[in-house]
Amino acid sequence: PGSPVIVNGGLYLMGGSAGIYAPPSLTVGNLGTARLAAGSDKLLRTANVTSAGAGKLDLADNDLVLTAGNLDAITALIASARNGGSSGLWSGPGITSSTAAASGHSLGAILNDNGAGQPLYTSFHGATGLSATDIIVASTVTGDLNLDGTVSISDFIDLASHFGQTSATWASGDVNYDRQVSISDFIDLAANFGGTYSGAATAEACAIAVPEPAMLVTGAIALGFASVRRHTRRAGGDGGEVGVGVDGE
Repeated sequence: PGSPVIVNGGLYLMGGSAGIYAPPSLTVGNLGTARLAAGSDKLLRTANVTSAGAGKLDLADNDLVLTAGNLDAITALIASARNGGSSGLWSGPGITSSTAAASGHSLGAILNDNGAGQPLYTSFHGATGLSATDIIVASTVTGDLNLDGTVSISDFIDLASHFGQTSATWASGDVNYDRQVSISDFIDLAANFGGTYSGAATAEACAIAVPEPAMLVTGAIALGFASVRRHTRRAGGDGGEVGVGVDGE
């Protein structure tokens, strides 16, 4: 369609057939739901998505590219949908996925910037000509931080390098959308390590050395202690008490 889509109430079903659905913008009002039909074969490409009240954008198992969105605002809408409902994960208002609720998969949101001001993806699931300022929201397996469809060692490294970060994003390891990278995110990533969104291993994934369970446990312990500075203090003389403290004591 060539005009903005505004859904003030009820259900508005988009993209009945495979391909790219590209309205100029999408606004979902209170009690409205805009939904892409399930099929893993559709992509919504628009300038921005806004929702109010209990409004929802349900991507199902499809993807979204925003050409003029704000990553913090989009992340907040996904967090609201995942964590803000009264009926479990993905039951809240915002940008949601009805198939994620049923399958245990997730929505990942990233800025399409490779860190050098260039696009990480020039094309994504049929959408071409992507820029570094675009935001990509993709249905994927939990822990796929770079949205390549696989949870690999590169995702683990990205999470580890941001461990303990607050105001965090999916790309830095916040896979449960609580705005911090913590041990719970590591556990979620580790549980899906080597997995792909399709459920079948890719050639790339098979070529990667998958950590043994003991290594993952060791990694978890290391991450847990990375944010804590242990030190000893001795009160009195040689017979004094030895204690353990953390930063800020």
